[in-house]
Amino acid sequence: MKGWKRPLDLHGLDAYETQVELPVRPETFLAMLCDVQHRVQWDSSTKDIRVLRTTGTAVHSAIHKQAGDAMSLFWLVEAPWPLAHREYVLHRKLTTFEGRGGAGGDGDGAVNRAGDGVYIKVDTADDEPASRAMWPNVATKCVRVNDYWNVQVVWAGGCGTCFRSLAREHPMTSLLPKWVMSWLIDKMLPKSLGSLKQTAIEYERRSDAERDGERVVEPVGA
Repeated sequence: MKGWKRPLDLHGLDAYETQVELPVRPETFLAMLCDVQHRVQWDSSTKDIRVLRTTGTAVHSAIHKQAGDAMSLFWLVEAPWPLAHREYVLHRKLTTFEGRGGAGGDGDGAVNRAGDGVYIKVDTADDEPASRAMWPNVATKCVRVNDYWNVQVVWAGGCGTCFRSLAREHPMTSLLPKWVMSWLIDKMLPKSLGSLKQTAIEYERRSDAERDGERVVEPVGA
């Protein structure tokens, strides 16, 4: 597990890049990330997440279980004091990537073929009129995030899955200095990454058991 903080001088916030190796299949890990019904069970900061709209092809529907590989979602996140809770209207796209000139490539390397190459999941958020129309109301004690992106790359590695993520979010407020925001994220990020591995293992165990028609037995203390 590795992590980097990269100062980008964009709105005064750093970008955070992480790389994690997980002993699960890439498709299992992606399914866990895209599973809106299960997310609230493993991500304690997520208070609500739901799909608002899907568009485009559904090449990867076996992974994300939605009608299109491009989707818009509502995401409500609990933030630690003194931050306000966050609301996002996320625009998500899941695709795969082959090296330039690879089989099935389109010249830019991007392909829409399930089970091949490197998976790319891109989440962006804004508060443009089209996004506001999909979820117009902001909950009490929340702020609407108007500038956010998270690029996640997933591929098969020697021990299972390699996962790399680069994320940045607009601070949305001038009430907190940059060093406070950075300190809070520095404290929160290792904890969330630490729980990611065990969650992925349990998710794959459960998915395999359900696929094989077995009864899922919860671990003691779960």
